[in-house]
Amino acid sequence: MASPRASSPTQPSTTRSRPMATSVLALDDPCYVQLTEFFYYEKIISGKLEFGRISDLSGIQVKKLFVWLPITGIAAPPDKGYIQFEV
Repeated sequence: MASPRASSPTQPSTTRSRPMATSVLALDDPCYVQLTEFFYYEKIISGKLEFGRISDLSGIQVKKLFVWLPITGIAAPPDKGYIQFEV
């Protein structure tokens, strides 16, 4: 069985309740993405934007063994050159 391919919208729509606050990303369709792990992106992704991180994240899951876990945040430590997904 072939793995699902990632799809991306031509122009995602975003809304913000106020600058550097809760943001919402609306995709055309949900999609799966294979990086070092297998990720699932729902049609609606939301989170609180802060300097160097996204907290209160919803709409993204990662597959660990046989279980799908929600990604609750993403951090970009200064001067590290990588991003960290929080479950």
